[in-house]
Formats: sequence, structure tokens, C-alpha cells
Amino acid sequence: SWLPLERLRTSNFPVANSFHREGIRVMSPETARPFLGDIERLELTDKIALPLEYLEEICGRRALESPAMFEVKSRLGRKRHCAVFDWVDGVPTGHAILPRWVLEDLAVEDYEQVQVRGVRLELASYVKVQPHSAEFYSAASSTGREIGELLTENLSRFSGLTEDTCVPIEVAGQIFGMQIVQLRPQAAVRIVDSDVEAHFEFRVDFEPAPDLEDEAAVKSRQDRLLEELRVQKEAQESARRELAERREAALARHYAGALARAEAAAGVEHHGSEGPIQVEIKLPD
Repeated sequence: SWLPLERLRTSNFPVANSFHREGIRVMSPETARPFLGDIERLELTDKIALPLEYLEEICGRRALESPAMFEVKSRLGRKRHCAVFDWVDGVPTGHAILPRWVLEDLAVEDYEQVQVRGVRLELASYVKVQPHSAEFYSAASSTGREIGELLTENLSRFSGLTEDTCVPIEVAGQIFGMQIVQLRPQAAVRIVDSDVEAHFEFRVDFEPAPDLEDEAAVKSRQDRLLEELRVQKEAQESARRELAERREAALARHYAGALARAEAAAGVEHHGSEGPIQVEIKLPD
């Protein structure tokens, strides 16, 4: 079996364009409208709009790698991968704009901080998805087209895909949520090619939507999702414990160093048997 957390490790995706920023505040096109005007067309994509100065900064160091792909990571560790929509003159420094549906999938609000880094992604060769609703099949049937053909056409409109995320697809005038179950060759892939005239093929497979009348199927899906959530929480808790231990060790080293410097300044070799020595130490908050 495969685990999304392992397959989405940061180390699996090398940095591109030497771009890595912490604490970038994200906004939806609607929130950015008062100072940027109407950029609602961004809402029809999965892409990210970044400040123009970031492009100038990248090109000041080297030629821009194309297509410029980015990883967006929430403070809870949830990730998505996408191409740049545009480098916008007027987007404030330290800010970015993402479609509202992307913010919702990342579970972040307007002005919440995320990490954004340039990444190098492979082209998709295989995509496995699962509709969130069994109603998808009725809509697909009404078009008279093959489900695989519909899915390929819709997924081709995105710039990148990430396992364990949801994307909206339109079928027969209706919008359906589609879970990205598995990707190849990696857990995050790009759909766009550097050569916009080039076309490439990727195979699409799908899992049936959960049968809401079948309690066993529903329970099996719930158990799987709960297990994935448990693994994710354990990894986050482990990271928090490691951070706390490192901070405690750093404070201990700082205290020992400060004590040694104070004793040396006082000209005292303190062994604990010559009476107390008073030392004032200011520890970091």
C-alpha cells in the first residue's frame, strides 16, 4: 500500500527557480478585487498569482525554468501543486492569490499564511480519481460519452495534480468534486508542458463513488480516511515533539554556556562545595 504522506515528502520534489518563501498570505480573487480589479478568471483555474517582484528576483539570478510550478503548503501540512497564473504588478509583497476552491481544499482562510516554493515536477502518465457523489455517473451517462474521455478532458484543464486533494470537474452543466486517489510517476505531477504546442497522453482510471446505500462500503471508506488522518496527526505530533525537544536542548546549552561565562568572569571555579554563587541569566522567551 502507499501512504500520501510518504509520497508527498518535500524531499521528493526538488526546488526550482531557487524560490522558497515562508509566511506568504493568500487571498481569493474576490478578496483581492478592491486593489487589483477583476481577476475572476483566476477562479476558473488551479493556478497561483504572485507578485511581479518575485519574477524579477528569480530572473536576476538565472533564467526562469518553464513551466514555473509551485508547491503550496498550509500550516497543517496540506499541499497542492500548480503553475503560476501570472506575475502581477500590484499584488503586495508577501502575498499570493489562489482560487477560492483551492483555498477551501487546503482548508485555509483569506490572509492565512502558507509556504510557497518552486518545484520541478514530472509530466503525468497515470491519474486515478474517485467521484465524491454517485450522481456523477448519471450526469456522465446523459452526455453519451465515455467516462474516461470526460475525465481526461476535464483533468487536462488543470496545470498540476496532487494526491489526496479534490478538484472540481464540470459534466453536463454540473460541478462534481473529484478526489485524486493516485498519480504516476509521482504523488504530484504537472499537466502543462513547457512546449505549449505539445500534447501528451496520460491514462485515467477511477474508483466507483461510495455507494451510500451500502453500509459496509461507507464504513470501509470511513475507516480508510480515519486511518490516513491518524497517520497524518501522528506525523504532525512527532514533528511538534521533536521541535519541543530541540528547543529544550538549545535552552539547556544556552544556560550552561551562560553559567560558564559568568563563573569565568567572576574568577570562580565552582564545584558545588565552596558555597553558593549567585548568577543572573536572561533566558530567551
